[in-house]
Amino acid sequence: MSETRCLVDHPFSAVLLAGGRSSRMGFDKSAIEINGQPLWRRQLELLQKLNPTELLISGPKNGPWLGSGVTVREDLFPDSGPMGALTGILPHIQTERLLVLAVDLPLMTADFLVRLLQHSSAAVPRLDDYFEPLAAVYARSDSSRLEQFFQTGERSLQNCLRASVLDGKTAVYPVREGERGLFANFNDPEAIRELLTFGPKIESARLLPN
Repeated sequence: MSETRCLVDHPFSAVLLAGGRSSRMGFDKSAIEINGQPLWRRQLELLQKLNPTELLISGPKNGPWLGSGVTVREDLFPDSGPMGALTGILPHIQTERLLVLAVDLPLMTADFLVRLLQHSSAAVPRLDDYFEPLAAVYARSDSSRLEQFFQTGERSLQNCLRASVLDGKTAVYPVREGERGLFANFNDPEAIRELLTFGPKIESARLLPN
C-alpha cells in the first residue's frame, strides 16, 4: 500500500491532539522540526493522506497551525489532558468514528492507521498489557461513557478503554512486533536524541523550536 494517498472506504473524522502542556519537554513539542518540518505539520499531513471526512486540530487557536485552514477545537476542559480533549470533541464529530493521533508520535505511518481503521469501527492498539489511546479509533456512540468517566474525575483513558473493550464497543488491535516502534514518542529532549538512531525515517530533529 502506498503512503502517497491512503483511502479508507467508510467515512471517519480525524483529530490531531496537539494541546498538551509539554511539561517534561520544557517547550511546545508540536513545533519541533523533524527533517526540516514542524512536527505538527508532519502529523497533520499524515492524517490528510487518509482523506478523512472531517479533520480537526485539538489545541489552542493561536498555535503554530494558525492559518493552516484546518478547524481548531480548543479544549472545553483545560488542563485535563487527552481525556478532557476527547470528551469535548467526540460527541460533536460529523461521522460515527474518530481517528485520534497524538502530535508526538513521529514514527507513525499512514499504513498502520489504515490497518487500524479497517480493523473495526472502533479500535485501540494494545502493546503488551497497555492500550495505546493516542493512535486509536473511537466510536461517537461511546462518547457518553467517556463523559461519565471524566465526570468522576478520571483523567486516564486506560480505564475507560478497558471498559469499552469489555463491553464489546471497542476492538483490540494487537500490535505486531514490527509495529512496536511506531509508538515511540517525544516526551523529553533525551527522547529526541534516541529517536535520531532510527535511521532514514528521522534524519534530523531540532531540539529547540524557532
